Amino acid sequence: MLGIAANPFPKEIVPLIPALQNGPLLTIHVSVMMLSYAVLTVAFCGAVVYLAQGGEGKRRFAALPSADAAGDLAHKAVMVEASRCWGWGLRSARGGRTARGGGTGAGTRRRRARW
Repeated sequence: MLGIAANPFPKEIVPLIPALQNGPLLTIHVSVMMLSYAVLTVAFCGAVVYLAQGGEGKRRFAALPSADAAGDLAHKAVMVEASRCWGWGLRSARGGRTARGGGTGAGTRRRRARW
């Protein structure tokens, strides 16, 4: 099973693409990605506690935070990550248009995004 899983990986070592050979940019990239994983981990843990407590207004386990507090934490963490994604990550190379189809200047027509 391990041999099948390791087979698709390339055997030779290739250098990083030129965009990632810049040390400071690579550091910023890795730092932002680690922060993203941390925020999404907090959101996941909040959602698990919410489900474990049984939903709104319920409290099954006294040692865990209430479902309301866990739900609020998960919601805030998702909103932080969503604002980061919509602000930085989903811009296309064509004129700064977002994935939702909006333009950057006044008078641009709203079009449906084509994935």
